[in-house]
Amino acid sequence: MNRQFKLFALLWLLGMTGEVALLWADLPLPPGPLPLPLSTIKALMLLQGMVLLTIAVVLGVVLAPRVQLAAPWLEAIAQGMPLSQRALKPPLVWGAIGGLVSASLALLWLAGWQPALPPEFLTAAKTYQLPLFARILRGGMSEEILMRWGLMTLVVWLPWRIAQRQRDLPLHPGYYIAALSLTAVIFGVLHLPLAFLLSPTVTISLVVYIIGANAIVGAIAGYLYWQWGLEAAIIAHALFHVFVAMVEGWGWL
Repeated sequence: MNRQFKLFALLWLLGMTGEVALLWADLPLPPGPLPLPLSTIKALMLLQGMVLLTIAVVLGVVLAPRVQLAAPWLEAIAQGMPLSQRALKPPLVWGAIGGLVSASLALLWLAGWQPALPPEFLTAAKTYQLPLFARILRGGMSEEILMRWGLMTLVVWLPWRIAQRQRDLPLHPGYYIAALSLTAVIFGVLHLPLAFLLSPTVTISLVVYIIGANAIVGAIAGYLYWQWGLEAAIIAHALFHVFVAMVEGWGWL
């Protein structure tokens, strides 16, 4: 089997676990009657997720090697190569550090903005939570494949393809910094619709909080992807949800 196809299959299957996990989640719904049965809405969400995931996986498989981005563990598996301790350790270590740092910064961000957030949002956010397994699978795997492997890779590749004439030279760090920053902000913006469902009151503080909190996670994940590969970003994002859930369980939120 072609190496690229094997890599595509591995990434697609990992990403789809997160999309499928949402089928078991209680989704926040707008007030009033639904235009379609809930089962149909979930099926359409799954179809949309599958299409976007497929596009992201293809983009990464084709473009990531051209801009020195990688998924080292999955690429080794796709090539039938054993994973040495030397290859396993950096993504594990830096992913764990990234998860702890991103959770700490996001919680500090919440503490700073909490007095300015609508009370309805704070109450709804405590009441509505995806199951932890869905947060880990959807956030940790699906979102990282979509945002980092797909979108960030594309955002690195496009200006490089246009501006850098000598393709054999290493990419300037500015390409990666700009791409991880932009995709982090986009990642934050994409969380606004959920926040607006949870809160009937929409304020500037709420918008800034949602974009900022998620951009923190996205920026750290993007840096890890750049430096240590997609697996480090996945580990960090998954552990972010674990650490936040622990703080919630201890009653500190």
